[in-house]
Amino acid sequence: MGRPSRFSPEVRERAVRQVTEQRPAHPSEWAALQAVSTKLGTTAETLRNWMRQAERDTGQRPGLTTDDERARAVGGVGARECRHCHTRGVGRHATTRTIGNISRVWG
Repeated sequence: MGRPSRFSPEVRERAVRQVTEQRPAHPSEWAALQAVSTKLGTTAETLRNWMRQAERDTGQRPGLTTDDERARAVGGVGARECRHCHTRGVGRHATTRTIGNISRVWG
């Protein structure tokens, strides 16, 4: 996960609720996001991300819930180099061997 937010979870929940309540009064969801984000002092894009995460948390949208993301981060799953290697079908130790071979040839 990224850096900690300067907004508490309660503020996020209230912002999502406000967008949901104000949506009918605006021509689009984006217009409602802009109106609420101006009041909160955040960007509409940040608020849109909060909306999407709230939808994932309630099961309205597919993807990892907040709890799943937190468990994944705490469990140490997905270290950057491991994700990089596994997405390309290379084992974690294969890159180490390759680097070792290169250093022997060029070293």
